[in-house]
Amino acid sequence: MTGILVLEQALNGLQFGLMLFLLAAGLTLVFGIMDMINLAHGSLYMVGAYLVAAATAASGSFWIGLGAGIVGAALFGVLLELTVLRRLYTRDHLSQVLGTFAILLMCNEAVRWIWGSQPVLLSAPDALAGPVELLPGFYYPAYRLLIIAVGLLVALGLWGLITRTRGVYFIMITLAFAQMLYYLAVSGKAWGGDDGLNLTARATLGFGLDLSNERTFYWTTLTLCALALLFIWRLLNARFGHALQA
Repeated sequence: MTGILVLEQALNGLQFGLMLFLLAAGLTLVFGIMDMINLAHGSLYMVGAYLVAAATAASGSFWIGLGAGIVGAALFGVLLELTVLRRLYTRDHLSQVLGTFAILLMCNEAVRWIWGSQPVLLSAPDALAGPVELLPGFYYPAYRLLIIAVGLLVALGLWGLITRTRGVYFIMITLAFAQMLYYLAVSGKAWGGDDGLNLTARATLGFGLDLSNERTFYWTTLTLCALALLFIWRLLNARFGHALQA
């Protein structure tokens, strides 16, 4: 296994993890700060994605479609807030689950009715379609680098917000970790599954680790998660970790 392959797999893992973080961050923030369980959280992403595809096909510009999708998803979220979600804030968690799950089902059926059950394909813009040479002889897709950059910027912004709100970041860490572990270990069939993000087939990492085997993929993911927890524990108990907590 060459160093280039290790670097490529590390960037792939970072990009995929940050993409899951972007999907889970809003859900954990809403639950951690507002004590609101919103199972329709992913429906906003779905509506925004379909709006981007539709606006891009109509205008011929990816960036116009992206702006239209963001604005459309925001307006849809405001509509949900004014009509349904605001009435669920004072209700118990079971009522929140039932109400938002009903929104999820209606959004799924509305998307299927408008755009059909077949996936809508959208190509990356020309500026992000090609690879970028990071090292001599090592090229990496530009759109994946953009996802990494956006994910890191969002993470830094949320870090600045959350560390000034006592107790919330503990809830975010546990919920986000649990959701990412679910996607990787339970719902990660061909890196797709319930999240619908079919990327590439699982690679062979070497050392006899064939990630196309579900059992091998599960134990590899579990081992990496355990090592990550050990690293976080050691970091928090080190002098640098005490300084961060202070």
